[in-house]
Amino acid sequence: METKYLYRCVANHRVSYDLEMDYGYSYISGVRFDKYEVLKETKKGFWIARIHGYPSSWIKKISNKECRFVLKGKGKRFANLTKEEALKSLLHRAYARRRILSGQQENNEATIKFAESELERTQVVT
Repeated sequence: METKYLYRCVANHRVSYDLEMDYGYSYISGVRFDKYEVLKETKKGFWIARIHGYPSSWIKKISNKECRFVLKGKGKRFANLTKEEALKSLLHRAYARRRILSGQQENNEATIKFAESELERTQVVT
């Protein structure tokens, strides 16, 4: 039987720090595709594990913690059948992360404005 694989695309984040400027920054140096071997295929999905090139005879030694179930069909999933789908999934995760962080930033700004106005109000009263 031919071995089947699923892929997950992950951004490679790098952090750099300038000692003279006392400033750190993060950047993306590229993406990588993590390869997961399909251990078992069911009607509803796949049981996968990141085997790291070990012989298939070692598969039985993999614990349940290292295995994941991935649903078949359309929609959100941990790993995909093709690298192109995995890259699209990374893009969707990045969009979702930006949407969440944007909302948190707006809440933070509102909190700062409210706290500053309360502080000014209490200083005027005293």
